[in-house]
Amino acid sequence: MNTTRDMAAEVTTWAAGNENVQVVLLTSSRANPRAPVDILSDYDIELYVEDLQPFLDDGWLNALGEIIIREPAFPQTSEDGNAGCMVIFADAPRIDFGVELTSELKRVQQEGGYERDIGYRVLLDKDRLMEGSVPPTNSEFDTSQPTQAEFSETVNTFWWDITYVAKCLVRDEFYFAKHMLDVSLHHDLLGKVISWHIGMDSNWKSNPGVNGRWFKRQIDPGVWADIETTFAGADPQDNWRAMYQTAKVFSRLATEIASRLGYPYPEKLECDVTRYLKDIQELGESGALNAAPAV
Repeated sequence: MNTTRDMAAEVTTWAAGNENVQVVLLTSSRANPRAPVDILSDYDIELYVEDLQPFLDDGWLNALGEIIIREPAFPQTSEDGNAGCMVIFADAPRIDFGVELTSELKRVQQEGGYERDIGYRVLLDKDRLMEGSVPPTNSEFDTSQPTQAEFSETVNTFWWDITYVAKCLVRDEFYFAKHMLDVSLHHDLLGKVISWHIGMDSNWKSNPGVNGRWFKRQIDPGVWADIETTFAGADPQDNWRAMYQTAKVFSRLATEIASRLGYPYPEKLECDVTRYLKDIQELGESGALNAAPAV
């Protein structure tokens, strides 16, 4: 892959010579001064055109290089009638294209103005259609402070879902156990609490990235070291350890959030569920589970 190619410039040059294309915008991370960008960062490009038909096959992409893979696999329109695709080229960085009619852009401008708060930069505007657009604040994906209800529901769901991990481990239902531990507890629930903790420390001006991609660079190194201990491989005993460690880290962060936001934390619930988990583990170790049908 040729990482030195400036695909924004190349697309702009191509569009300047294409009468159908009226506006080219660079959006998202490469247009957001707050976002980390490196040579592997995607180009998110929006095209506003007079006619969508030429974009319903891959011929127009040939000007940019050989396609390794695209998503979706075949050209198609979205539910709202627009075109576009995500493309990885053999000799260029990935580009995510959105293609819409200029009539749609004109409508948006008349109804309040074009807005992409995550960031955008005008690369080409042949007829000054972008005049009147709303300047981005680059804060669209900043973490918001949770309400007390949202916080309480997240904590309760964590202590409910963790019981599935214990039950699946003693039943040797390993794939389900890993799903609940790695997806539900780690990514969905612990991930939410990590985002809140980072947001709280930044006065709610932090964007952790999709699926916590920037957690490591944003959170205290000591806390991150603890988070790393919550992961496990294929050994069942190591997953018991990881489950309890996940609970420990979740409890620590959630308790700190509750204290600083003035929310209650259900300490008795945590103690009761932890005892329940240990009871299930002891049941499995005793061999008594094999004497009773699964429920």
